[in-house]
Amino acid sequence: MSLVGKTNAEKAWNFIIRKTKNSYGTAGLVGNIFIDSDLIPTTSQHPTLSEEEYIQAIDDGTYTDFVNDNVAFGLMQWQKPEDKEKLLAYAHNKGQSIGDFETQLEFLCRQLQREYYAGVWRVLKHTDNIREASDAIVENYKNLTEESEDTLEIRAFMCAQYYELFEEQITDELEIDPIQDLGLE
Repeated sequence: MSLVGKTNAEKAWNFIIRKTKNSYGTAGLVGNIFIDSDLIPTTSQHPTLSEEEYIQAIDDGTYTDFVNDNVAFGLMQWQKPEDKEKLLAYAHNKGQSIGDFETQLEFLCRQLQREYYAGVWRVLKHTDNIREASDAIVENYKNLTEESEDTLEIRAFMCAQYYELFEEQITDELEIDPIQDLGLE
């Protein structure tokens, strides 16, 4: 599936809404992606390499410590070795750069659907509350269980901004492919 939209925010919204079919859950996920990475898939916290150098070295195989380097990376600032290992394998299997936006969105949605995060995915698909969606991401996907109430409120507020921006404007315009919607792709 190719990404639809002009901005990364619009592309992420359109991609995720096709998967969740729920604007509240989509807002919860997109808002948290923005908070973590500004919706920039190449975002990294490497202390000595630029983002471009880091991704190039990972992609060409000259940097071999990606999985265990403890550097937060990508849309969700993945840092746990098991997540980074799966992301790297997913990108390589697709023949894509580790910094590819669509690849990271696909990986994130697959991870939420198929692994021990399935409860988070159920919330994203069925909630009618942006705060519930945001909290599910923060507490059960990112495992930031010690976040303050103020931080949770700020995250939920950001998610609500994406809901306001895109819910009517994009969801109504988006052409949905029934084959993809039913998961028959």
